[in-house]
Amino acid sequence: MEIIHLVENAKKGDKDAFANLFNMYYTPVYRYIISRSRDENLALDLTQDVFLKWYQSLARYELPKDPNVTSPLSYLFTIAKRLMINQGLKKYSVQMPENADEFLPSQDLSADYLSDIKLTIEQVYAYFDRLTEAEREFIELKYMSELDNKEISIIMERSVDALRQIEHRAIKKLRVLYNAKYNANAKPSS
Repeated sequence: MEIIHLVENAKKGDKDAFANLFNMYYTPVYRYIISRSRDENLALDLTQDVFLKWYQSLARYELPKDPNVTSPLSYLFTIAKRLMINQGLKKYSVQMPENADEFLPSQDLSADYLSDIKLTIEQVYAYFDRLTEAEREFIELKYMSELDNKEISIIMERSVDALRQIEHRAIKKLRVLYNAKYNANAKPSS
């Protein structure tokens, strides 16, 4: 409920509350934009623009009515998506992000395990060009940005049922591609 109080206070003009919200959501918004733009300076500018637009519209902003969605991330990602479209970044090049280490778990895990996770992330990104734009966007929002389907529904402007279909197709494609490569690279048993 801290988020609700911060939003309410920010709407009343509390600059510290907005600064806290900015600090909480800056990194996920930046990651979303950099994953599409691949241009650090542009991503920094657009991320600042997202928060400026949110600040300017804060008096009219309402948290989602759904009690399960208390985060403003879907709203911020929607602003980011529109800004990127205005910049001509709706379609983006697919490559492993330079900041891939940020996607790794933060727990103390063995170096071998972390290496396996990083390899899997690299392999998934290698197949992204085989996914549709909607499938790529869904995978990034769900698994990299850790949003739930209701939040993604708002951002992608699609029903939750449509998202389930997109997820099913994307996962199926990734599984087939991954297994085909794994089986092709597997050494025959002696």
